[in-house]
Amino acid sequence: MLFDTKKIGLTLVLLLFGVGAQAHSPRFSCYVEADQQILCEGGFSDGSSARGVSISMLSYEDKLLWSGKLDAQSQIRFKRPDGRFYLRFEGGAGHTLELDHHEVQ
Repeated sequence: MLFDTKKIGLTLVLLLFGVGAQAHSPRFSCYVEADQQILCEGGFSDGSSARGVSISMLSYEDKLLWSGKLDAQSQIRFKRPDGRFYLRFEGGAGHTLELDHHEVQ
């Protein structure tokens, strides 16, 4: 019985790239603290830091309301605004996440 080495090689390459693509996905969560402060934490699924990643707060009309960068602990705090908004974790190409104000608890 002969094996098709091209098919086996292609399958292995696809499997390896699939595992690699999943090994570094962004993580982003935000919580309401005392005095209506929001604490956001970011990172990547492989455990790497998100230090310096930009966080933007936008209106539903895509107007920039506020922006900042995650600190050395991959965190940032800011005052919760009145009204509706969403937050964007801008970790680079393929590493952008958004949280709606309903998801900030």
